[in-house]
Amino acid sequence: MRKHALLFCCAQVLLLCYAQIHKNRILIFLCLGLFLVQAAYTCVHSYELPVLLFYLPWTALLRFSPDSVSFYTLALLMIGCIKIVKNKFMLQNYYVAIALAIAVLSLLAKIISGYRPANSYLMFLAMLALFPTLNFENRAYNFYWLTVFFSLGIVIAALMAERFAGYPNIAEYIKVDSYLSITRRCGFYGDPNFYTAHITAAIAACLVLIVDGQRRGESAVLLVLTGILVYCGFLSGSKSFFLIWIFLMLLWVIEICLTREKITRKAALILSLVVFLVYIASSSLFRDKIDTVLTRFSWANNTSEFTTGRTDLWRIYLTAIFDSPKLLFLGQGFTNVLIAPKASHNTLIQLVYQFGIFGGALLVAWQWGLYREVVGDQHLADMKVIRTAMLVVGAILPWIAVDILFFDELFLIPAYVFIGIKELCSKQQSV
Repeated sequence: MRKHALLFCCAQVLLLCYAQIHKNRILIFLCLGLFLVQAAYTCVHSYELPVLLFYLPWTALLRFSPDSVSFYTLALLMIGCIKIVKNKFMLQNYYVAIALAIAVLSLLAKIISGYRPANSYLMFLAMLALFPTLNFENRAYNFYWLTVFFSLGIVIAALMAERFAGYPNIAEYIKVDSYLSITRRCGFYGDPNFYTAHITAAIAACLVLIVDGQRRGESAVLLVLTGILVYCGFLSGSKSFFLIWIFLMLLWVIEICLTREKITRKAALILSLVVFLVYIASSSLFRDKIDTVLTRFSWANNTSEFTTGRTDLWRIYLTAIFDSPKLLFLGQGFTNVLIAPKASHNTLIQLVYQFGIFGGALLVAWQWGLYREVVGDQHLADMKVIRTAMLVVGAILPWIAVDILFFDELFLIPAYVFIGIKELCSKQQSV
């Protein structure tokens, strides 16, 4: 089922690109309908998570027009409803209680500020109750295949967006930042750092799986995917991507040196990294991308310029939060209201800004509950610390520079990381 589902996903998104390029409404409708059918089919057969991860980078394109509702959101809601029916309308009390508590606090914040509940707000509350119904204990959720699905979805989206950015119809879904000598691409997302948050999560997973001792053929697939993902990351010209990638490489080399593997395999892995780095440094394919990143670093004369103004935004939002007891304790009630001309560009700050310290603590408790459900009550001794750190660095660390709160990644990426940690723990126990 894995290979057939993956082939169907690849064929469907290629057809979707063709339909969007030619603005063929009938074909677009067919593609979106096929997506919903596939989501429902995989949900019924308890194999929805790999498909959801594949389509995550395609969220923006899964719609009739740039300003319409994404069918990805509809698919998530539909999957939750199917799961309720399969579970005979039984929900988990822990998550329902948290969802209700957050609803009360956020509605109180909205009433005080005079805001009305939006569709995105209702969807968020529904996801708090419905998302945990997904079957994370499913043995079919092999972390290798989850990573292959996720990585291929990212790669195809990034390369298609780069190739067809000049076509008028599909250009509406693609943002390309060009200023002075700099060109930054971000797939079908509007923010290069949001786009690279997917890429670093997938790279971290690939590297962890490689060092974790996959079969030779699987390791080869992961190495190829890693190389292509790095290329896609460099397309963004993102400084944060470059720094996180370097950090992941260092952690990977340390883990290779510490792991109990044959010296020949260790040497082969490190040699493959050296060869790849030499290729990056000498290849014309990467040369202009590296120059873009280095140029952006050279423009940074202070902390504000180094973070592209993020520290200024953080200061503005933190000042507003601590100057207002209402914001500090209740937040904005999950309302898309900006203080500065831009969003806070920090998920932790956005968490308090939207829900206050009480609602923020409840949302952290929700994620902790999901972690305990997926990973179980594992002791630190059962974990492979560096590999777990790599997953967290690749998937969660980028959230410091982006606002993830209003996006589906808030649910899917942690679940993906938790499944990876669970697999690491189970292998450690079997050793």
